[in-house]
Amino acid sequence: MNATRASCSVLTCDRDMPAGQVMCAWCWSKVPKDLRRKMDGTRFDAGRQRRELERQAISAAQAAS
Repeated sequence: MNATRASCSVLTCDRDMPAGQVMCAWCWSKVPKDLRRKMDGTRFDAGRQRRELERQAISAAQAAS
């Protein structure tokens, strides 16, 4: 894996993804639509709210695996 790639943050996934993303596209597709919309609508500088939504998304993707 090179510097522009990273491991998916979902524990049950072994795919790699572009660095800086929350999770790989495969896991992202498992996140419920309403949560994906919330994350897309939240600015990156929203700090705590953004991190909480990321944690929820990772948990949802992990539960779906």
